[in-house]
Amino acid sequence: MRRSDLSGVTGERIVILVTDGEETCDGDPALAIRQLRSEGSDVRVNIVGYSIDDAELIETFQSWAAVGGGQYLNAPDADQLAKAMRSALEIPFDVYADDKFTANGISGGTRLQLPTGNYQIRYRFDGKEMTKAVTIQSNAE
Repeated sequence: MRRSDLSGVTGERIVILVTDGEETCDGDPALAIRQLRSEGSDVRVNIVGYSIDDAELIETFQSWAAVGGGQYLNAPDADQLAKAMRSALEIPFDVYADDKFTANGISGGTRLQLPTGNYQIRYRFDGKEMTKAVTIQSNAE
C-alpha cells in the first residue's frame, strides 16, 4: 500500500489486510502500519487471516492489528472469510454513563448487556466523532 492510495479519501479510512500466511516480501508490516497511522490519517487497520492455524502467526497478526487500532479476524474457511470481511468493515463504539467510560463494542457485534440507565454512544463517522444518547429501560413492569 502506498500513502497516495488514501490521499483522496476523507473521513475514517479502514484498511483490510487479508493474509494467508507469513510475510514473504521482505517488508515490515508493523512499521508500515505505524507510519500510516502517524501521518495523521484517520486510519484503522483490520487484519483478516485466511486459513491460518499457526498460533505464533495469529499472535503476530493480532499485534499488527493492535498497532493499527483495529482487530484481527481469523477465517479458517471460505464461509468464515466472508463473515470476517463484513466484520472488518463494522464501526467500533464506546459507551459512556455520565462521561465515565462503561463499555465498548463493534456495530453488528456481540450484544452488550447494560443496566437500566442513560448512556452516550460515541463513534467516528466520516472523520467526525459522533455521540448518540440512548436510554435503556427495564423490561419489568
